[in-house]
Amino acid sequence: MTFQSMIQGAVNELMADLADSDGTPPQFIWKSVSVSCIPQLSESGALVVIGGIEATLSAVLTVRVADFLSADSTLITADNTFTTVDAGVTVPIVGKTVTFQSKIHRILSVSKDATNSYLKLVLGSSNQ
Repeated sequence: MTFQSMIQGAVNELMADLADSDGTPPQFIWKSVSVSCIPQLSESGALVVIGGIEATLSAVLTVRVADFLSADSTLITADNTFTTVDAGVTVPIVGKTVTFQSKIHRILSVSKDATNSYLKLVLGSSNQ
């Protein structure tokens, strides 16, 4: 069993544990599409400095890269947006907004894990 498959199995199990009574895992809205995620709210309210600007964290979301890209996707870069050829689905980028728990949040940072399978979205207030 590879390290990546171990992580994927653990994340899938955690998403199942976090699912509500009808089996739906926590989700956020990106470009009018619901995307499953693992919320980390323990850092909520923390004051951080990103790019010289102070921001208050509202949530940190972990999301599968596969939810944005299919196996045969080719990334095309244009104006800081990554668009996949298969469906025009864009990967979240810094500065854009998402809706999580019925509130609009601005993406403060985006990073990938060591396996390039997951994105970590750090969210702050939409007016930051």
